[in-house]
Parts: sequence; C-alpha cells; structure tokens
Amino acid sequence: MKNKGMLDTKLTVKISLSCCRKCALSGLSRVCRHRIKLGDKGSYYYISPSSRARITAVCNFFTYIRYIQQGLVRQNAEQMFWEVMRLRREMTVAKLGFYLTDQS
Repeated sequence: MKNKGMLDTKLTVKISLSCCRKCALSGLSRVCRHRIKLGDKGSYYYISPSSRARITAVCNFFTYIRYIQQGLVRQNAEQMFWEVMRLRREMTVAKLGFYLTDQS
C-alpha cells in the first residue's frame, strides 16, 4: 500500500493577525501553524488546527485498520472492536470541531 502524506508544524514565536492564512482545506481564514505536503509535490499547504485534527484522526483510524489486516494487532476481537469505536469517536469529535491543543 502506498501512502504519501506529511504533516509539519510550522514553529512561530509570536502570533499576530498578519499570520492568519486561508486554510487550504476549510477555506476559512485561521491561524495556520501546520502545513501538509501531499504526494510527491514540493509544495506545502497551510492548514488550521481543526483541519489537522481531522486529518490526524482519519490517519490514526486507517493505520489501525491496516495493522489489523496485516495481523500486527495481538488483541481479541472485542478489544479490537472497542479500539475501532474509540477511533471512530475521535474522528467524529474532530469533525465537530473539538480537538486538543498543544498549548494546554
């Protein structure tokens, strides 16, 4: 399976209104501290924290499913079921706009 994608956190020391960009995924003007590189293209797209949370949740879900298919998960069926449900909940919560920030 060929999966290409990279998330990068752009480190900024101070945030001002001038650093608000249009999020490449949502199209909204937000503070975009993260950027994403898709495939082999050399360009990065700036994304908002909420968009990053959505992408991360989906990637976590599909990574776990792939691990199950490859036989790398050593749990019984019920434990795998509840982990899949937790990951699905994480995707739903991120889709609703709730996510944890690094600045707690």
